[in-house]
Amino acid sequence: MDFIRQWIVTILSVIIFITFVEILLPNSNNRKYINVVVGLLIMLVILKPVMGVINQQIPFGEEILQNTNQMEMMTVKNHYNHVDLANKENIINLYKQQLKEQMLDRIENKMGYPVDDLRINIVEEEGETFGMINSVEVYLLEEKEAENPKGVSDISVNVVIDGKKNNKPDDDSILLNNEGDEIKKDLSDFYSISQDSIIVTLLKNKK
Repeated sequence: MDFIRQWIVTILSVIIFITFVEILLPNSNNRKYINVVVGLLIMLVILKPVMGVINQQIPFGEEILQNTNQMEMMTVKNHYNHVDLANKENIINLYKQQLKEQMLDRIENKMGYPVDDLRINIVEEEGETFGMINSVEVYLLEEKEAENPKGVSDISVNVVIDGKKNNKPDDDSILLNNEGDEIKKDLSDFYSISQDSIIVTLLKNKK
């Protein structure tokens, strides 16, 4: 079944993510304690979706992905204080790349919007909110021959160039209003961030 395959793929991706993070860790007396914490977190990822199914908390696939995100954030937090500055940057970039790939998959495959670029800003200062998402910028591709991405039609727009609004037809990008709501709602619900922190922009096709 699809959810079993997704569950297995998720577990493997978590293990690969942790392996990369551990490569960045220096050898120290704290390493064995960190490994214990990581082991417990892996068990949580494996068992929590099962308990969700038993308690009839559906959808199963969404539960797995949300647990994976929590797992990766906790892994980053536990490793962050034990590496030097250069490796801290590598860990943060690895974590942001994981989030970006997951968001791209949701927008392109689940909702059917072609994406040109996606930018994520997270809290990088140490503290309780470390790793939380501050903002997301999504840049959609306009399809050729005036075909718009799914759900993007009869657009009420603000045209944006270098942060300034105008109404020239030859501008390079369009800041979507209502038509970006599907993407905003999905990302907001899944990642527990405000819709006001998500910007969806349609890049106009120059051809």
